[in-house]
Amino acid sequence: HMEQLAAELHDRRQRENDLKEVVDKLNAEKGVLEEEKKQLAELLQQVQTKKTEEFERLRQESETLSGKCMALQATVDILNDSRPSFVHMTSTSQPDSEEQEHMEQLAAELHDRRQRENDLKEVVDKLNAEKGVLE
Repeated sequence: HMEQLAAELHDRRQRENDLKEVVDKLNAEKGVLEEEKKQLAELLQQVQTKKTEEFERLRQESETLSGKCMALQATVDILNDSRPSFVHMTSTSQPDSEEQEHMEQLAAELHDRRQRENDLKEVVDKLNAEKGVLE
């Protein structure tokens, strides 16, 4: 009877050792899987960050292009609005006195605006120079 109990005890200890080995292997696999899960979460975060940055870049580029399109459309509208008088002027050999007068007036206004712009630039330059001296 003692030999039978000793044999059963030996078998139980062997099964216990076998189960401990299985548990250790499963724990090791669990550790590997948790590390892979962590790496995948980091990779996912990086991908989402890049995706967000790319979306923002494209949104800004879209706004810029939209602004440029509106500016081009405004230019086209201005050109289209001025086209009939331009075509009319070029179709006649000489502009009539009213058109000539209007052109001279526009040229004078343009000259005055450029002169005022240059004057303002000089004032700004002087103020910037004085600011530099004060600093």
